[in-house]
Amino acid sequence: HIKARGLEAGWTWRWRHCLKIIPDLFLFLAVLSAFTPTLVYKCVPTFDSCATAQEQQRFLYFLLHGNNESSWDWEAGANIADVSGIHFLPNWVKFPFFLSFALSSLAVALVSRWLIWRGNIYGGRMLVVPNREVDVYSRLWCVYEIFVASKLGVHVNLARTLAKAGKVSSRTAKCACEDDQARITAVIIDSYGDNGYDNLDYVVRTTTNGSRWAALKLCLNFGLKISIFVVACFRIRGKDINFAAAAFGIFDASLLIVFSLYGTFRHAQGSATVFSVMACAGGMAFIGSVALVLVRSVDMSHHRAKHVLVVVEAFIEHLAWGLIVGSLYIVLFLVAAFASANFCRPRFIKRVGVKVILAVCFLMMAGLTLAEAKVTDAPDWYPTLLTNASFVAGFVATPAFMCWRAACSWGIRIRGCWGCAERHHGSA
Repeated sequence: HIKARGLEAGWTWRWRHCLKIIPDLFLFLAVLSAFTPTLVYKCVPTFDSCATAQEQQRFLYFLLHGNNESSWDWEAGANIADVSGIHFLPNWVKFPFFLSFALSSLAVALVSRWLIWRGNIYGGRMLVVPNREVDVYSRLWCVYEIFVASKLGVHVNLARTLAKAGKVSSRTAKCACEDDQARITAVIIDSYGDNGYDNLDYVVRTTTNGSRWAALKLCLNFGLKISIFVVACFRIRGKDINFAAAAFGIFDASLLIVFSLYGTFRHAQGSATVFSVMACAGGMAFIGSVALVLVRSVDMSHHRAKHVLVVVEAFIEHLAWGLIVGSLYIVLFLVAAFASANFCRPRFIKRVGVKVILAVCFLMMAGLTLAEAKVTDAPDWYPTLLTNASFVAGFVATPAFMCWRAACSWGIRIRGCWGCAERHHGSA
């Protein structure tokens, strides 16, 4: 029935997973294209010039000392190329290309998201729901239905739960009815021969790995954006770093944090204790602190491979700071879980979470921008807004959205939280 309706819906049903990736892909391309001049030249680009931060603008200096003049120097494209030592095409050619591509990608992301929402694409699929009471894959009917759905081209999705599905072994799976077991076994052997059970195991194993792929896609989607925003903010503020090494360090930190949390909740089948989550946060903070101490204790001034070690130092330093800051986000996640009785309810997370994150980020960006405008007689609104936007997006908005997406897609809960305890009692 699902396959028949899917064939009626056409190619949008078969390729709907790829279609849903398009908005996120073009949004990432928009972010990368918009901040590429910033990462390379340490400036905020427009279509004909680029603004570099003065010393007064760096690291919120203006909030401490005040500044009666503009905090930005506007340079023509050729001057920036001479200062940075990069000699490609003139900057007045490259800046319009990057900004135009960023705006075009953003438009494609928004339009594609709207079309997918308005298109009402048929989403027929088989849903596999692991639970904490029964091993789903010890039941031959479940295993065989997953295999048949896969052979028919019907999408098989794993439910939003980190409950373990059990060990995949179709040879030992049983049916409550002996006649059903004999009939299914005969169909497997007659249709697929001796390799029939191996084929079943492969398909079911691929299905159960769906949660791991979801965690990896979460890292790629948000971790890369975090690294771009944070490094761009550092470059604008005047921090002289190897932006590639710093970006990879921050991205690897995001990868470690996400998979550490995933492993913690996966081991607890989606319902972790406060102690285990705090242990995960403490472990990340400890590893980051040790790495930071070791890097800063090494003297590389007289080493032959000084340039290589500088890159390694930048990578490890930003990896360490990423782990430390990430552990603070885990603690904030726990505080939010205990602060609201509705935190663990999916309806609250989906409807209220995004609005709260957007409101907090807007207030932070407006506060930073107005604070500079108050102490500066001639504020440059565009570079100031973009700089503050990169700071808020890298340190607040994108990590918060990553936590929100993980809570929605993993179905996690904290034992001891009021709302989570009520949800656990209801699900039991």
